[in-house]
Amino acid sequence: MKNASLKTLVEAIRSVAVGGTFFDVNIKEVAKPGQDDIPLSKRELEIVKLVGEGKTSQEIADLLYIGKTTVDTHRKNILKKLNLQGKTELLRYSVEKKYDF
Repeated sequence: MKNASLKTLVEAIRSVAVGGTFFDVNIKEVAKPGQDDIPLSKRELEIVKLVGEGKTSQEIADLLYIGKTTVDTHRKNILKKLNLQGKTELLRYSVEKKYDF
């Protein structure tokens, strides 16, 4: 995470260097039953909800007090995690799933 301590960063690097994995304890995977166990972070779920409401990246950025490029990065990561191709599929997915936030 951006605010991880140096100790956490070193621990992560050492773990990955020997072929392991590392997840910061502050990262929470959120998956609800029926979502095919797809782990999305709390922020990613917020963004999916707002996409489902028809918000643009700039509108989402303004609502969440983050930069538009940050929203675009989250959207890209969501697409990758959900194995979707583009904004239209993300919108369709978010509307079909009808996330209950």
